[in-house]
Amino acid sequence: MKSFTKLLRILLIVFLLLTLLIVYGVLKIQEVKHDLGLTVDWQNIQVGIKGITFEKLTIDQQSSDGTLTTTTSQNVMLSFSTLTIKHLDVKVQLGDYIIKEKEKASQIELKRFLDNLNWAPHRIKIEKFDLSIPCSSSFCNLSGSAELLQTSNANKPITLVATVNENLQLLYIKAELYQKPELFTLILDTNFNKEPLISLSTQIDETLKHWQGSFNLYKIQNTSQLFSFMQYFLPNQKVFTNIPYEAKVDANWQLYFPDGLMTLRAEKGEISIDASLPNPWPIIHLGHLQGLLQTKVLIDNSLPKVEKINVDLTLTNLSSKLLTNIPQDLQPNVVNLILQPLTATNDAIELSLTTEGKLNTLLYSKIFINQKDTTILLADSNFQANTNKLTWVGYSLQNAQLLLPFNATITPQKADVTFSPDASFKAQQLIIDRDTVAKNLQLTAKSLKATIDYQDNNSMQWSLGTPITLTTKTLAQPLLKTQSWSLTGRLDASSKQTLLAAKISNTADFVANLTLITDYKKQLTIKGKTPDLFFRNTNIFAKTFKDWPELLNIGTGKTSISNMLLTIPFDNKTLSLESKINASGLSGIFDRIEFRDLSCTVLINVNNNKLEIALPDLALTEANPGFDMGPLQFNGEYNASIKKPLEGVLNWTKAELTLFTGEVWLKPGALDLAKLPQEINVQIKNIQLKDILKAYPTEGLNGEGDIDGYLPIIITNTGLDIKEGKLAARKAGYIKFNSPAIKAVGENNPNMKLVTDALENFQYSVLSSQISYDQGNAILGLQIKGKNPDVKDGQAVNLNISLQENIPALMTTLQLSDRVSDIIQKRVQKRLQQGASKK
Repeated sequence: MKSFTKLLRILLIVFLLLTLLIVYGVLKIQEVKHDLGLTVDWQNIQVGIKGITFEKLTIDQQSSDGTLTTTTSQNVMLSFSTLTIKHLDVKVQLGDYIIKEKEKASQIELKRFLDNLNWAPHRIKIEKFDLSIPCSSSFCNLSGSAELLQTSNANKPITLVATVNENLQLLYIKAELYQKPELFTLILDTNFNKEPLISLSTQIDETLKHWQGSFNLYKIQNTSQLFSFMQYFLPNQKVFTNIPYEAKVDANWQLYFPDGLMTLRAEKGEISIDASLPNPWPIIHLGHLQGLLQTKVLIDNSLPKVEKINVDLTLTNLSSKLLTNIPQDLQPNVVNLILQPLTATNDAIELSLTTEGKLNTLLYSKIFINQKDTTILLADSNFQANTNKLTWVGYSLQNAQLLLPFNATITPQKADVTFSPDASFKAQQLIIDRDTVAKNLQLTAKSLKATIDYQDNNSMQWSLGTPITLTTKTLAQPLLKTQSWSLTGRLDASSKQTLLAAKISNTADFVANLTLITDYKKQLTIKGKTPDLFFRNTNIFAKTFKDWPELLNIGTGKTSISNMLLTIPFDNKTLSLESKINASGLSGIFDRIEFRDLSCTVLINVNNNKLEIALPDLALTEANPGFDMGPLQFNGEYNASIKKPLEGVLNWTKAELTLFTGEVWLKPGALDLAKLPQEINVQIKNIQLKDILKAYPTEGLNGEGDIDGYLPIIITNTGLDIKEGKLAARKAGYIKFNSPAIKAVGENNPNMKLVTDALENFQYSVLSSQISYDQGNAILGLQIKGKNPDVKDGQAVNLNISLQENIPALMTTLQLSDRVSDIIQKRVQKRLQQGASKK
């Protein structure tokens, strides 16, 4: 009975210990899950005297970039000091999510991570593992075994031993991690087929500020076996024709990072590297590297001092990951770096960096390092680039060259770069889009200076400034006539804004001053103005713009643009435009109308998808469509939607025209072009009858009278009509019609004898007319009442006459006379000939 009781006590103690172990394990698992972002699931857990067993244990870990690692363990045995896994399967699937700065996970502290291992069994044995990871052939599979050993003795390391078997080749890995107070030491050794391959020994303190170590890639005798083992993991494996050999790398470093290793900014220390790669060696995420690297660099106060340098490295078959953020046509096929000492003391280095591809580049510099004032000087430096054909962000370059000679001074706080006056860019052709092409393009910057200020680690600032000259011998563009253009001005740019103030001009003598300002975030602002542009022996605008009206010829006068302000927001909102156009003394011909001394101010405003055009003071001294009229005065504005610019509303407060010696005007009103037909009433006052008869002369016809009236003009989509217009003499007057033609009418027709005789000296008391106009034809219904004192003792005569006239034909007749210029006469004759040929 006592033995049975003792056995129960032992079983109870074991049960309690196992329970505490499980509870403690669960708590630690939860802590590790939180630190590493794990999801843990298990099946068929059993607790026994020997420990805890799992039939299946699955752990998923998803990193911040979306990469998913799934670990499946089968037949897991956990005892007090040992964890045995019969089979471990690990599969890694890469994510494609780009981590934003604010979303980056916080770094796990090294000490805390190692502390989390303390609760783990002292021995973890994986009898077999299968590893599936992404590689050049989608997924690559590796098999092997591994064992992890750790003790509570601080003098003994945590040891990991692993073997990997692939293609009858054996890779042996042994890693030892020592954790001493405030110091961690890692020793890594690898053998391939029992030959040394890689060794690493490194130490880092708990704060991740002091880091030292050594790395060795041993000279390998049989590289063909190694490449047979690694072929699926290497970049661009298909390009291999020759197996590289005799690679050897030795590296040692001792560095101090005051702000932690992750800043990669060492304040003190030294680095030495001795690497020899006689043949191209594949480097994961880099490409195929070949050449020689021998260097020893001391770092003091973040400034390097080169004690030894000899570098000649060539990189080919660059990794696609390395080129991800580089546009395709800018991606190099070959990169070569050469660094050689210029002096025996190694305080001066010659740098040569070249790339080959669609874009070929060369960076050359003599680097002088001054330890006393912690500066680096780049002297006799030059950056060159050239391409036969290149397309970038929609622009296509052909036979282009960039030349940037410069000198630079670099300190721990900033870098100052001064470029030579020879800095230039040339291109035989620049294609902006399929309709815009610039040929023989050249850009020069005579005194370009740039500064980069990186004193604030969180905010790097830069600035540059230079006068610039940009010329193109021919610019072809849909809105412009092909000719040479030039831009001269000054460019000032910084990390906060860019400002370009320049003058543009062309061979037609068009000149404009432009100022471009952008803050990179809100908007681009363009300010512009022109000097007075004179119309003398040439028409600047007709020679510059393709859409200049062919029938508009201006011979004298001047115009200018001032206060132009164009704002283009970056948030896809609508642009805004303000501009003022001044014109004075313009004289010329529009279609078949001569005009003289046109002056006006045009105010243009575009905002919120609305167009506003104001004409506050338009004045025209004279116009001649075949007879003289003027002056004309107009004050009004036009408002429309940008989407429907021809369907706006025209408002006016003043519209007055002097016609002969009379007046023609519109009362203040509006015309809505979106709601045609619309009616406007033209008012007429004090037009002299004798002036009308002079403008439209008929042999033997003259008269006097003051004509008033109105014309209701109906504006339609196809033209204009007049319905029931009325003109009438204000008071009595006379008409005298005495010609052989009119006398012959009376003699041949007795019924007309009285009329023709009366018209020889007709004293009217009433003269009125009803006027209609439709599709070019005018119909006048004349009513005349009066008498001829010399006919039948002044008997009263009432005449009702209906006349019909084709106004375009009448205007054509007038414009074929000597009342208009030769240009108008030729235009009329040309149209008559074109009309006759179509019949």
